[in-house]
Amino acid sequence: MPAMAGQLIYTPVNPSFGGNPLNGSYMLQSAQAQKRYPYPLDDLDTPDSSDLKILNAGDYPIIQVGSKVYIYDPGKSRWMPFDTGSVEATSGTSTSASTSTATQSSPAIDSGVLQ
Repeated sequence: MPAMAGQLIYTPVNPSFGGNPLNGSYMLQSAQAQKRYPYPLDDLDTPDSSDLKILNAGDYPIIQVGSKVYIYDPGKSRWMPFDTGSVEATSGTSTSASTSTATQSSPAIDSGVLQ
């Protein structure tokens, strides 16, 4: 009797490897169960991210949420309130071929918004 051959059709069963698109809720629950670390901005209670600005601060990231400014403390792994009144900042620099001077202004964060 001759052997019959036909095309094999594979249907994945494990939703992690594809499968039925109706398994999306299972995938979401599985991902949320694996979340071990809180997001860094969760503790700032920012319901609307449109008022969030990322400021250039060199080695340490600084963000501004509304009128409040926060700096990330890697030792404590969280955002700390940042007092802008205690910082000497430059409003800009001017350079020439012979001299380089920086002008001082009232305490403020001298940075650009990266939106």
